[in-house]
Amino acid sequence: FAMHIIIPAVAAFLTVLAYSQLFQIVCPRRVVWCVLGTLLFLCTNGEAHASFGNFSFVRLHQGKGILVSILIPLIVGYSISFALRPNARTWLLLALSQAAAVGLTPTAVWVVPVIAFLGLLACFDLLGGRVVKVFPAGVLSSIYPLIVGIYMKLTIKMPASVFSNKLTWEQLFHYLGAYALGRTGFVLLILLCLLATWYFAYEHLARRICLVFP
Repeated sequence: FAMHIIIPAVAAFLTVLAYSQLFQIVCPRRVVWCVLGTLLFLCTNGEAHASFGNFSFVRLHQGKGILVSILIPLIVGYSISFALRPNARTWLLLALSQAAAVGLTPTAVWVVPVIAFLGLLACFDLLGGRVVKVFPAGVLSSIYPLIVGIYMKLTIKMPASVFSNKLTWEQLFHYLGAYALGRTGFVLLILLCLLATWYFAYEHLARRICLVFP
């Protein structure tokens, strides 16, 4: 009951708050419209097993769904907040959000350091002379997931059969279509957003994010 009723309901509420906080940092003058657009997309995009929509409100009873829907927007926002206002509070929020993500799913050990790094990278040219101090400190916030990842690598032995087949480009595009992006007009919409959103972003910070994260 808790896993399928209580946790998804609470996570859905926190998803809205997480995106609200992110958009308050990135595009503060259009928070409501950005949140509504995101929620509309997540509620309609669900044709593929691992689509953005299915990994959101459909699968909030799973750790990966909560990671994608709540923790990743928070980590993006916290990494930007730390880059713009480096202090103990913003660093701690960035570090603790990554630690919380690791508690949800092992996938977080490689996902969240990449997300945090990209958030810092989006603010790189805004740091000026502070980059020498701020950037290494921001990267250091990922020490917990990195330590857990190294420990898992050294202690968990995977069967050789898992790595026996090489992934071809044909298989990759098949998996992207069948399991992630789907095969309808949503593919074109997602690609358009990835490639062209930066052009329509009126805030300089939002434009950098739209360029760095894809």
